[in-house]
Amino acid sequence: MKISSKVHALIVTCLLSVATSANSNTTTGMPLTYGNTLNFKSDIIEEKIPLNIYLPANFDTVSKEFRYPVIFINGSHGNRFFHTLTGVVKHLVSVDRMPDSIVVSLNYSGHFPDTYTNGMWPKREVISGYGDAKKYQAMLEQELFPYLEKHYRAMNKRSIIGVSGSSLFPLYSIDSNPALFDNYIFLAASDMLGMSFNEETKRPFSETIPKQLVNELTGLVLFAVADDDLAGKPDYINNNKAVLESYQKLPNKQGKLITHVFDNERHYDAFIKTLLLAFDTLYPESLWAPKYRELVAQKGDALTNIDNYYQKISQHTGFSVLPNPMRWNSVNSLQFIVRHLIELERLDEAQSVALRLVEYTPEQVESYLALAQVYEKLNKLTLALDTLATAKVIANNTEHWQLEDIIQSIARLTALQH
Repeated sequence: MKISSKVHALIVTCLLSVATSANSNTTTGMPLTYGNTLNFKSDIIEEKIPLNIYLPANFDTVSKEFRYPVIFINGSHGNRFFHTLTGVVKHLVSVDRMPDSIVVSLNYSGHFPDTYTNGMWPKREVISGYGDAKKYQAMLEQELFPYLEKHYRAMNKRSIIGVSGSSLFPLYSIDSNPALFDNYIFLAASDMLGMSFNEETKRPFSETIPKQLVNELTGLVLFAVADDDLAGKPDYINNNKAVLESYQKLPNKQGKLITHVFDNERHYDAFIKTLLLAFDTLYPESLWAPKYRELVAQKGDALTNIDNYYQKISQHTGFSVLPNPMRWNSVNSLQFIVRHLIELERLDEAQSVALRLVEYTPEQVESYLALAQVYEKLNKLTLALDTLATAKVIANNTEHWQLEDIIQSIARLTALQH
């Protein structure tokens, strides 16, 4: 059927109208930021180290009392899986299953010496080394770790993740300086367990690594692998068995070694499962996710009960862990417990918790509103008004959605006071 010129013009006009309408609904948005990139200049190895750094969501809103363990992920795999790792960490933190943590990917880095394959790679006897491994370790200890502690409130508590070919630097660190990191997490390194850095003895890592868990290394060493990587490769299967058997034979073990095979998985596919296994081992749910209402229902002061529980968590993890000031859509936080204690008419305890909440989150409007509510219930109207005045300043500076409510509360309490 032939379309007339008038009909054709009408169709074009309609299409242009739809396109214009669609474009008119499109606005320029702000980019989502998941981390920062940094070229870290090292005087020791005389080059710039490319890094990705992810900071906890509450980094800018909590007090400097909050410090964070660091999770490193090594090499090109670190750069590739940075977003996956930070996403898992962000989620687990948000549901109280692990501590707020800094994540650093050592992009394209992690030096290692010549590696002797011991037949694990039949077509290659030696994996040529890269860079200067001892200098790289010195760079971490003397430059990067102090930098993270100074600028990002990093703790002296560190884990490193090695995936496949990027496992060589973490393996070298366990072999030569195990205390460099507290925990070592590996995926798809079953072949490398049969390799060696020692040209003379060729003694495999499956024999040398477990011995480090007797003295210097007191944390977790995890070797995870997908079952597809082991199919038809008896040497790789034997490597997993050998490292575990070597570990089990050792007396007075300080650290913990785990090997795990994920069924129905392939090489990189098992990355998230490896993270979940590692974090669940380090931060077991039974200890790590306290129920705040149960804590304050126990005998004694509410805040003291909460603090005592977090001291228990700190002793288990080996670093200081503080109570959650706020959590999205959860009752397990100081913010919620203030309201809960008000409902129970335990006002003095509510005041103690609210003061701690303000101490932990001095820039959060919600913290001051919680404290002002307690003061009003205690009939301390002057303190309530002073607290609301602080909330008003912060709300005004941040264009907070509760600004008008705060102004109305100030007017109401002022009239009540007079």
